[in-house]
Amino acid sequence: MATRSRDLLESLFRSAVAAAHPSRCLPPRLPEPPARGRLIVLAAGKAAGSLTEVAEAHYLARLPQDRLSGIAVTRHGYGRPTKLIPVVEAGHPVPDEAGLAGAEKMLTIADAAGADDLVLVLLSGGASANLIAPAPGISFADKQAATRAILRSGANIGEFNCVRKHLSRIKGGRLTKHAHPAKVVTLAISDVPGDDPAVIGSGPTVPDPTTLADARAVVANVNPQHLFQTLVPREAVPRAMAARMTAWKAGSGTFRMNVALSKLPEFSALPGGGDHHTAGIILAIMILPIVSAISREVMSTVPDDHKEAALGLGATRWEMLRIAVLPYCRSGIVGGAMLGLGRAIGETIAVTILVGDAPVLGKHLFGQGYSLAAAIANEFGEAQELHRSALFAAGLVLFVLTLLVNVAARLLVMRAERSTKPKRTAADFAETSTALGTGMGA
Repeated sequence: MATRSRDLLESLFRSAVAAAHPSRCLPPRLPEPPARGRLIVLAAGKAAGSLTEVAEAHYLARLPQDRLSGIAVTRHGYGRPTKLIPVVEAGHPVPDEAGLAGAEKMLTIADAAGADDLVLVLLSGGASANLIAPAPGISFADKQAATRAILRSGANIGEFNCVRKHLSRIKGGRLTKHAHPAKVVTLAISDVPGDDPAVIGSGPTVPDPTTLADARAVVANVNPQHLFQTLVPREAVPRAMAARMTAWKAGSGTFRMNVALSKLPEFSALPGGGDHHTAGIILAIMILPIVSAISREVMSTVPDDHKEAALGLGATRWEMLRIAVLPYCRSGIVGGAMLGLGRAIGETIAVTILVGDAPVLGKHLFGQGYSLAAAIANEFGEAQELHRSALFAAGLVLFVLTLLVNVAARLLVMRAERSTKPKRTAADFAETSTALGTGMGA
């Protein structure tokens, strides 16, 4: 019975996928080509390659090649062979340089559309990540960091795309503005609940029903500490929200410590999200159990005779630890501390969340940044060719750093062991020789 139920469910799944495949669902819905102008195909999303392939084959049988043009931007590995319309493979869910270049090319093509042209926009799931055109004043790195932050925040797709539209030059109906005065027809394979055209692909051809206040509310609700500075420029923040956020930060001990230390040049940065010192504190707490457990085990190996002798000579408990226990197990404690350091170097998720997740080299203790482990974890799934090779090189660097830490730990342990060994004096050797001579004479 269970096997039959599984087979039924799998057959239903395959039937649903087949019904939504562009080769089946797209041809009956394609509009007639324009009578005089060009047909411009602009596609984006994980199915953009297949959508473009089907649309191109359909119109090449009805139009000369010089009247058909366009571009498609899809996810890495999802490209399809086309004859005229180029297919660009780009990052998903975190946008990359290829997506940035593809979106700019799409806007250029849309700007060139005339009144006699028909712009056919084909969308599917993933279009929001593939079409990346940051609004003025927002850098590409800011857009990537914002995407990662919202992905971790727990926001739903509607909230996610609401923020995306207000950070973009192509989403929220802005592609239609670039295509004016051409006629624009949009066909989309929906991947969002409710099939709202304004949410699918962040609605590049649909008027945006959301407001900037809606986007600010999403930012404030999902993760204010991390997203506030990243997504909402200071000059665009309403006074009420700015006061609320300032009060929220001022009530924390971290904020007060930042204010106190900001008078020093090396602590002059005061970011609004995660930072190096926060990540360091959390990492210290994370490795504390490892170091403590190893140190306790090492201390338990100290012979009772050593401790009893120290106490018998009148030492207090703390003096006994200092003169009898710590010298005996110093090497083990050092080894435990270095093992904890090695554990901290390879930490990925905690550092990714707490260090700010900004792909920049941090200049301040209280500044945001990126770690090697975080870069590998975040980017490897979308990496291609040279990018993937660079991540492998980063992994090699991380391995070398870990190896160096272990070598340093071993050297410190050896040094500690040598320092705890009793040194034999000339009198000791003389006494030993006398004892040996006496024994031989007997």
